[in-house]
Amino acid sequence: MTIQLSFDSLADPKNNRPLNLLDWLSLSLMKGAGPTRLDRLWQYLTLLEMEGDHEATFCSELDTHLFIKLKWPKDAAHQAGLYCQQRVLSAETESKLQHTLEWLKDESHHLIIKGDMDYPIKLSEIPVPPILLYVKGNLECLSRVCLGMVGARRCSHYGRQLGFQFSKQLSEEGITVVSGGATGIDSAAHEGANAVNRPNIAVMGTGFEKLYPKANVRLFENILKAGGAWVSEYPLMTSARPNLFPPRNRIISGLSEGVLVVEATEKSGSLISASYALQHNREVFAIPGRIDQNNAQGCHRLIQQGATLVMDVDDVLNELVPVMVSSQSPITQSKGSHEGRARSILMQPVEVPISSLSSVARSVLVCFNKVDKESILEFSDFMDVIGCSISDLMQALVELEMLACIEPYTTGYRRCYCYP
Repeated sequence: MTIQLSFDSLADPKNNRPLNLLDWLSLSLMKGAGPTRLDRLWQYLTLLEMEGDHEATFCSELDTHLFIKLKWPKDAAHQAGLYCQQRVLSAETESKLQHTLEWLKDESHHLIIKGDMDYPIKLSEIPVPPILLYVKGNLECLSRVCLGMVGARRCSHYGRQLGFQFSKQLSEEGITVVSGGATGIDSAAHEGANAVNRPNIAVMGTGFEKLYPKANVRLFENILKAGGAWVSEYPLMTSARPNLFPPRNRIISGLSEGVLVVEATEKSGSLISASYALQHNREVFAIPGRIDQNNAQGCHRLIQQGATLVMDVDDVLNELVPVMVSSQSPITQSKGSHEGRARSILMQPVEVPISSLSSVARSVLVCFNKVDKESILEFSDFMDVIGCSISDLMQALVELEMLACIEPYTTGYRRCYCYP
């Protein structure tokens, strides 16, 4: 469902979950809460419901001690426990909450929660999907057939033309283009769809009241005029920070049937979207370029690794059909397969299967193991030791952050206090 306008309507008495939409919104606005921690709480409560342990799911049972066991930072755990037991919010969180409720009075402003009818089914399939999703504009376009389109910020004129034309033609064929609103190829993708007045989606790495980059504000407004939407998992007041942009790429992939990389260097951050697409079992498309062109090297590498080589729009459309058909078979698990898992979330530390991590992620953990647990490592510290590409390192950091092994702190990263 879409969030309604009043405080009372958010605290829906018909909701049989231990936390209603207002509760999740309040928790998400607390300093120290983030996508990973909200997801961990969601998993715990969901598994308890599957196990039929309803007594433990009342909100009053969610105290500070429980949040600490769920690997929330101590300050955030205290705030969350105090709220769940006594409905007490700090002045800062209360101010954010009231501001958000005021924002939601506009009929084009939405807040949807995982599991609701309006929540995109494909997005719910990915690891660590957003628990809450802010949407401004046309909510319906999130559930249409979507294709992510990404590429270099510092693209060539040729690459920008390709992005514009492919987006325009795909939009005319009824495909909803999804991109990240950045300069370069992202902008070209949105402009192509806007040119034919077709819905397209901008997934933001900030809150809606801190749009980035500012040079694209008019472009963002045109997306809404074309019947499209803005999407973000971050609260309205969230400003741009480098660590917020890589995670939003999983949403671009999650909403889409596939991801088309138009132009990218081997170190391009846009390759993170392609990596997520592979993890999410989405199709990856890449447009080739000149072999001596640096901006084509990332696409060439993807093609070598099995991405679909794209020369025209039909190459994309022909591949989307079987992908769309195969996606109609949901994987279900029996209740028995969940037995005991909720308690294991509480009683065990974060368990990371090292074998499942990328080689770069394992190297990052080695870097942390060589320093004091409270040490903060910056981007350059990893680059000096590991010597990998920027895109591989960014992907590894996001991978470890999503697994709650590390967390962004000031200008770098540190190990989560709960991680051994």
